Amino acid sequence: MKIVLPAALTGIVTGIILAISRAIGETAPVLLVIGGGYINSWKPLDPVSALPLSIYENAKSEWPSLRTEVWGIALVLVVFVFVLSLSARIWASRKQQAR
Repeated sequence: MKIVLPAALTGIVTGIILAISRAIGETAPVLLVIGGGYINSWKPLDPVSALPLSIYENAKSEWPSLRTEVWGIALVLVVFVFVLSLSARIWASRKQQAR
């Protein structure tokens, strides 16, 4: 374990970060199956809907302003997943160079 774990650590951490970013983007189907509620609040400590569920609910709205809001929410998700993926790759490459 003293050899295997350090050698595999970068791959394990990268996999965990990528799994978290993938789970963030795929919560809407799960929330719809378990009955997730669509709640919006501007108070930071109140519960709110997941971003994918907000995309789903606003995309089928009859108001154009809510449909355009979907693009902003999608951009936030894409940027968040991109930052997580990029940070995982940078961290893994630095760990590989340190050896």
